Amino acid sequence: MRRANRRGRKVVHSWLLPLFLLLLLSVAACSSDDGDGGEAPPPPPPPAGADLGIRFLVYHLGDGDLLFGAPRLLWKGTAAGPDGDSPQQTAMPRIPGAEPFRIRWELSDPTVPIRGFQYRVTNDPAEGDRRMPRDSEDHPYWSDRDSFDYANSTPQEWITSRCDTGGDCPEILMWSSDLPHSIWVFASTTDGQETPLDEAQLQWEIVNLPPTTELVLDATFPYYRLPDGMGGYQDVHFAEGDTIPAGVTAVFRLSGDDPDPPVLKQAVLPRVRFQGRTVMQGRDGSTRQLQTNYSPPAEADTIAFVTGPFDYTFFGRAVDRLRAVDPTPVSFTFTAGFGPRMSSLFPSSEDEILLSDPDGSRWPQNTVDYEVSADTTLYWTGARFVAYQVSDEELWFGRLFRIPMVLQGTGDPRQPASGAYGQARAFSYEWRSEGDPDNRIHDGGGADDSTVFSDATSPNEYRLEGEDAVEIFVPAIFWLHPEYFEEGSCGGPGELDYCGVGAFLRAQLGAVHLLGWARNTSRMQTFTWYLQLVPDPSMELTTTIGDLGQISRPDSVAFPFHLGLPDGEGGVRLWP
Repeated sequence: MRRANRRGRKVVHSWLLPLFLLLLLSVAACSSDDGDGGEAPPPPPPPAGADLGIRFLVYHLGDGDLLFGAPRLLWKGTAAGPDGDSPQQTAMPRIPGAEPFRIRWELSDPTVPIRGFQYRVTNDPAEGDRRMPRDSEDHPYWSDRDSFDYANSTPQEWITSRCDTGGDCPEILMWSSDLPHSIWVFASTTDGQETPLDEAQLQWEIVNLPPTTELVLDATFPYYRLPDGMGGYQDVHFAEGDTIPAGVTAVFRLSGDDPDPPVLKQAVLPRVRFQGRTVMQGRDGSTRQLQTNYSPPAEADTIAFVTGPFDYTFFGRAVDRLRAVDPTPVSFTFTAGFGPRMSSLFPSSEDEILLSDPDGSRWPQNTVDYEVSADTTLYWTGARFVAYQVSDEELWFGRLFRIPMVLQGTGDPRQPASGAYGQARAFSYEWRSEGDPDNRIHDGGGADDSTVFSDATSPNEYRLEGEDAVEIFVPAIFWLHPEYFEEGSCGGPGELDYCGVGAFLRAQLGAVHLLGWARNTSRMQTFTWYLQLVPDPSMELTTTIGDLGQISRPDSVAFPFHLGLPDGEGGVRLWP
């Protein structure tokens, strides 16, 4: 029975075999029609109206989202703008600063048959059109990858090696908040069509709240470091509006915070760093300024700089991890440099200048030394100079008197005497006579102008002697006939202008006021500062600051200055 059953099954299988062979022959015949070089028929084209555009979805991957739920959708749409149901309705996605995020992409029309995607994301324009992903031979290829994750955590200056996606390592780079960034995604259909370039780009921006800054004002800060004379320093606290010595180091401390939430993965990063700059203004109405740029952001919260003799405004601000700066920096104003002091003027208020005929004797009551020129053939042209006789000029024969003048000053005791600003290094003066209250006649070898300073002739002293002394020329005929030169009746023999000479003499004589000022910088004195407020040789600038130094209060003396004539009774008559 069992054998019969086996035999019956064999019969059934033998019946099917010819049909199976016939099918194989038919398939072989069909295949042989293509020949050895035949290709598969092309796939069907994309359906009519297919959209090769890219749709983007942007997710927040903050630590809270990873711990307590799925990534949170922030924005979705195309290069043209957001979808109507996008959580953010901004033209481009706005991503929290220093927070991880993901950008995902898909075809706007999912029915289009594609062979894959390529993408380009970089913060370095020099990389050009470097598409990803790339194979072992560094060639791009099409893949089914549909998203890119940004750790958004590592400052660019920390990146020292190449990463999988290029030199700027966009997968770990901390993206800045100062400009829009882009990703380009390209889809390729199975027949080689690519997404149009204008539909492949998504721009996004980092949203970052600016940091806040405070200036530490306590019992210690700010302070300046004052040399103690023994090789050490004494730290001296000062307040806003105070004056401190010039040439010392001023030290400020800043504090600040970033209102954005901290990044848990990057707790090692300081929340803020600090920058400082100064504006240095000349004193006494000077419009000259020296300005530094903000120093590079530094983790140190103290900023120190050497002071010159200026009015200062110090500015400080915090900078966060994305280089966003506090738009309202703190400021602090103070003055550096105590002006020198005038200590004495010569002639002094106890002196009397009385000049007599040089062929006679000097009046004994004249306590100021004067000189009579050794030349006896000097001539005056009616102007301020004395010359030898020349032709075609109105010349006056006479004598030249020279009155020496000395200005002395000293440094302010609060200014380190051994420093660059501890002495009176330049002086200015005005010699105003009773007959010349507006000081139109400039006496002496200096400028005779309070605004024009000359360097000291020796430390803390300015001497105007010899040819630099105050000069007055008196015609020889004056001593014989002073009446020729009297106001209202002047007139003598010849064509000479007795009235003009008399008026000029009177303008130089009478009650004289001598005023003097001292400055703690010489005309060519320099100050070395740094363009970014840090000691960096590449940023070093040396500037002449003579006109920016601190100036003393004026000192003044008054004394009589006359010509002496015999009064006919054995006494002296003053002229004028």
